[in-house]
Amino acid sequence: MRDDEAFQIKTYKREHNCIIVSKQRMVKADWLAKQFGSTIRSNPRWKLKEFAEAITTKFKIQCTLNQCWWAKKIAMSELESDYGAEVLRTNLGSSVFIKGEVNEECENPTFQRMYICFEALRKGFLSGCRKIIGLDGCFLKGYVKGELLTAIGRDANNQMFPIAWAVVEVECTESWVWFIKLLKNDLNLGDGYSYTVI
Repeated sequence: MRDDEAFQIKTYKREHNCIIVSKQRMVKADWLAKQFGSTIRSNPRWKLKEFAEAITTKFKIQCTLNQCWWAKKIAMSELESDYGAEVLRTNLGSSVFIKGEVNEECENPTFQRMYICFEALRKGFLSGCRKIIGLDGCFLKGYVKGELLTAIGRDANNQMFPIAWAVVEVECTESWVWFIKLLKNDLNLGDGYSYTVI
Protein backbone atom coordinates (compact mmCIF):
# COMPACT_ATOMS: atom_id res chain seq x y z
CA MET A 1 0.00 0.00 0.00
CA ARG A 2 1.46 3.30 -1.07
CA ASP A 3 0.42 5.41 1.95
CA ASP A 4 0.52 2.68 4.58
CA GLU A 5 2.94 0.16 6.08
CA ALA A 6 0.87 -2.77 4.87
CA PHE A 7 0.56 -5.05 1.85
CA GLN A 8 -2.63 -5.91 0.00
CA ILE A 9 -2.85 -9.16 -1.96
CA LYS A 10 -4.76 -8.60 -5.19
CA THR A 11 -3.90 -11.80 -7.06
CA TYR A 12 -3.16 -15.22 -5.56
CA LYS A 13 -1.94 -18.12 -7.68
CA ARG A 14 -2.18 -21.35 -5.74
CA GLU A 15 0.34 -23.23 -7.88
CA HIS A 16 3.96 -22.14 -7.81
CA ASN A 17 7.36 -23.64 -8.55
CA CYS A 18 9.71 -21.45 -6.50
CA ILE A 19 12.58 -23.06 -4.59
CA ILE A 20 12.26 -23.13 -0.80
CA VAL A 21 15.49 -22.18 0.94
CA SER A 22 15.45 -23.50 4.48
CA LYS A 23 18.89 -22.40 5.68
CA GLN A 24 18.76 -18.83 6.93
CA ARG A 25 21.87 -17.12 8.19
CA MET A 26 20.15 -13.72 8.16
CA VAL A 27 17.77 -14.56 11.01
CA LYS A 28 18.61 -12.27 13.92
CA ALA A 29 19.15 -13.64 17.42
CA ASP A 30 17.03 -10.90 19.00
CA TRP A 31 14.09 -11.91 16.76
CA LEU A 32 14.51 -15.55 17.80
CA ALA A 33 14.71 -14.46 21.47
CA LYS A 34 11.46 -12.55 21.03
CA GLN A 35 9.69 -15.51 19.38
CA PHE A 36 10.90 -18.17 21.85
CA GLY A 37 11.74 -16.02 24.92
CA SER A 38 9.08 -17.42 27.25
CA THR A 39 10.00 -21.01 26.34
CA ILE A 40 13.71 -20.34 26.88
CA ARG A 41 13.15 -18.63 30.23
CA SER A 42 10.87 -21.40 31.49
CA ASN A 43 13.38 -24.06 30.39
CA PRO A 44 16.90 -22.58 30.63
CA ARG A 45 18.48 -26.03 30.10
CA TRP A 46 16.88 -26.32 26.66
CA LYS A 47 19.49 -27.88 24.36
CA LEU A 48 20.58 -25.87 21.33
CA LYS A 49 19.75 -28.74 18.95
CA GLU A 50 16.23 -28.98 20.36
CA PHE A 51 15.88 -25.20 20.03
CA ALA A 52 16.99 -25.36 16.39
CA GLU A 53 14.48 -28.18 15.74
CA ALA A 54 11.69 -26.08 17.27
CA ILE A 55 12.60 -23.18 14.94
CA THR A 56 12.51 -25.53 11.94
CA THR A 57 9.14 -26.95 13.00
CA LYS A 58 7.52 -23.57 13.57
CA PHE A 59 9.01 -21.43 10.80
CA LYS A 60 10.37 -24.02 8.30
CA ILE A 61 13.85 -22.49 8.46
CA GLN A 62 17.16 -23.89 9.66
CA CYS A 63 19.31 -21.80 12.00
CA THR A 64 22.85 -22.42 13.12
CA LEU A 65 23.64 -23.41 16.71
CA ASN A 66 25.47 -20.11 17.04
CA GLN A 67 22.26 -18.19 16.22
CA CYS A 68 20.41 -20.28 18.81
CA TRP A 69 23.11 -19.67 21.43
CA TRP A 70 22.91 -15.89 21.00
CA ALA A 71 19.11 -15.99 21.12
CA LYS A 72 19.25 -17.91 24.42
CA LYS A 73 21.77 -15.44 25.82
CA ILE A 74 19.52 -12.48 24.92
CA ALA A 75 16.41 -14.15 26.36
CA MET A 76 18.14 -15.05 29.64
CA SER A 77 19.66 -11.57 30.04
CA GLU A 78 16.16 -10.13 29.60
CA LEU A 79 14.96 -12.40 32.40
CA GLU A 80 17.67 -11.15 34.75
CA SER A 81 17.06 -7.50 33.95
CA ASP A 82 13.27 -7.97 34.07
CA TYR A 83 13.37 -9.63 37.51
CA GLY A 84 15.74 -7.04 38.96
CA ALA A 85 13.78 -4.18 37.40
CA GLU A 86 10.49 -5.53 38.76
CA VAL A 87 11.88 -5.85 42.30
CA LEU A 88 13.24 -2.31 42.12
CA ARG A 89 9.98 -0.98 40.63
CA THR A 90 7.79 -2.50 43.32
CA ASN A 91 10.19 -1.88 46.22
CA LEU A 92 11.72 1.57 45.77
CA GLY A 93 15.14 1.98 47.32
CA SER A 94 15.83 -1.76 47.46
CA SER A 95 19.10 -3.33 46.33
CA VAL A 96 19.22 -6.10 43.74
CA PHE A 97 22.44 -7.42 42.23
CA ILE A 98 22.41 -10.28 39.74
CA LYS A 99 25.71 -11.68 38.51
CA GLY A 100 26.04 -14.13 35.64
CA GLU A 101 28.78 -15.60 33.51
CA VAL A 102 28.62 -16.08 29.75
CA ASN A 103 30.98 -18.57 28.18
CA GLU A 104 30.87 -19.17 24.43
CA GLU A 105 31.92 -22.79 24.90
CA CYS A 106 28.91 -23.47 27.14
CA GLU A 107 25.42 -23.83 25.71
CA ASN A 108 23.69 -21.90 28.50
CA PRO A 109 24.51 -18.61 30.20
CA THR A 110 25.49 -19.52 33.76
CA PHE A 111 23.72 -17.87 36.68
CA GLN A 112 26.18 -17.17 39.47
CA ARG A 113 24.79 -14.97 42.22
CA MET A 114 21.85 -12.82 43.24
CA TYR A 115 21.64 -10.47 46.22
CA ILE A 116 18.46 -8.83 47.53
CA CYS A 117 17.91 -6.35 50.35
CA PHE A 118 14.46 -4.75 50.47
CA GLU A 119 14.32 -1.10 51.53
CA ALA A 120 11.64 -1.81 54.15
CA LEU A 121 13.81 -4.46 55.82
CA ARG A 122 16.88 -2.23 55.69
CA LYS A 123 15.00 0.68 57.30
CA GLY A 124 13.37 -1.63 59.85
CA PHE A 125 16.71 -3.08 60.91
CA LEU A 126 18.42 0.31 61.21
CA SER A 127 15.58 1.94 63.13
CA GLY A 128 14.24 -0.80 65.40
CA CYS A 129 16.65 -3.70 65.79
CA ARG A 130 19.55 -4.46 68.07
CA LYS A 131 23.04 -4.08 66.63
CA ILE A 132 23.41 -7.80 66.11
CA ILE A 133 23.79 -9.44 62.69
CA GLY A 134 23.70 -13.20 62.27
CA LEU A 135 25.20 -14.65 59.09
CA ASP A 136 24.46 -18.16 57.89
CA GLY A 137 24.41 -20.28 54.77
CA CYS A 138 22.50 -23.39 53.78
CA PHE A 139 22.34 -25.75 50.81
CA LEU A 140 19.57 -25.50 48.22
CA LYS A 141 18.53 -29.12 47.67
CA GLY A 142 15.92 -28.71 44.95
CA TYR A 143 16.27 -28.92 41.17
CA VAL A 144 18.57 -25.88 41.14
CA LYS A 145 21.60 -26.35 43.39
CA GLY A 146 23.57 -23.65 45.16
CA GLU A 147 23.79 -21.93 48.53
CA LEU A 148 21.51 -19.48 50.28
CA LEU A 149 23.40 -16.87 52.33
CA THR A 150 21.39 -14.84 54.83
CA ALA A 151 21.82 -11.89 57.15
CA ILE A 152 19.41 -11.88 60.13
CA GLY A 153 18.96 -9.29 62.86
CA ARG A 154 17.25 -9.30 66.27
CA ASP A 155 14.26 -7.03 66.87
CA ALA A 156 13.10 -5.49 70.16
CA ASN A 157 11.16 -8.67 71.07
CA ASN A 158 14.31 -10.76 70.55
CA GLN A 159 12.76 -12.28 67.41
CA MET A 160 14.55 -12.92 64.13
CA PHE A 161 14.41 -10.06 61.61
CA PRO A 162 15.52 -10.78 58.01
CA ILE A 163 17.82 -8.16 56.53
CA ALA A 164 19.19 -9.48 53.24
CA TRP A 165 19.87 -12.74 51.40
CA ALA A 166 21.79 -14.02 48.42
CA VAL A 167 21.75 -17.12 46.27
CA VAL A 168 25.30 -18.06 45.25
CA GLU A 169 26.87 -20.88 43.27
CA VAL A 170 28.88 -22.24 46.22
CA GLU A 171 29.72 -21.24 49.79
CA CYS A 172 33.31 -20.02 49.63
CA THR A 173 35.40 -17.05 50.72
CA GLU A 174 34.75 -15.20 47.45
CA SER A 175 30.95 -15.51 47.64
CA TRP A 176 30.89 -14.55 51.35
CA VAL A 177 33.10 -11.49 50.72
CA TRP A 178 30.79 -10.45 47.85
CA PHE A 179 27.71 -10.84 50.07
CA ILE A 180 29.19 -9.05 53.09
CA LYS A 181 30.46 -6.12 51.00
CA LEU A 182 27.00 -5.55 49.55
CA LEU A 183 25.42 -5.88 53.01
CA LYS A 184 27.96 -3.45 54.50
CA ASN A 185 27.15 -0.87 51.82
CA ASP A 186 23.38 -1.31 52.26
CA LEU A 187 23.51 -0.85 56.04
CA ASN A 188 26.22 1.85 55.99
CA LEU A 189 28.20 -0.11 58.57
CA GLY A 190 31.50 1.67 57.99
CA ASP A 191 34.12 -0.15 60.06
CA GLY A 192 31.39 -2.08 61.94
CA TYR A 193 32.00 -0.35 65.28
CA SER A 194 29.38 -1.26 67.96
CA TYR A 195 27.93 -4.13 65.86
CA THR A 196 28.11 -7.79 66.88
CA VAL A 197 28.38 -10.32 64.05
CA ILE A 198 27.52 -13.95 64.73
